[in-house]
Amino acid sequence: MKKVLLLSVMAMLLSSCLVKKAYSVSWNLIDYTKYADDNFFMTESNSVSFEYKSLGSIIVYSNSGYEVKGVKQIENSYYEDEQNLDYGKWKHCDVNDAFKKLHDVALVKGANGVINIKYEYFPMRISDKKIIEENWVVTGMLIKK
Repeated sequence: MKKVLLLSVMAMLLSSCLVKKAYSVSWNLIDYTKYADDNFFMTESNSVSFEYKSLGSIIVYSNSGYEVKGVKQIENSYYEDEQNLDYGKWKHCDVNDAFKKLHDVALVKGANGVINIKYEYFPMRISDKKIIEENWVVTGMLIKK
């Protein structure tokens, strides 16, 4: 009887520690039309049917983290290190934010297109019930048509 009771208690303890993961289907749309409307060309293809000048390769990272609201003034200094930043709410990274940054940097560099676009998602890692990291990485070649 003791063995049956002990086995029952062990089964309950072990089964209560299991974490159930819910079924889900998710998606994310990268909409190139808003860039095309501004005469900016984006493609995942590494070959195009027009002449272009390559301006350089670009890598953009979108990292989850706390939004920075400002810099605290400490001892009459505005030095920006992580201890002096004023943080807001946690924000998950977004692939569309990475593409917006890619577009903004490309325009500053004089590009009007990006070819050979590649993007990759690195899911969050959890340690001690805290989110440590979640990123989108977007790469491509800046071009001038």
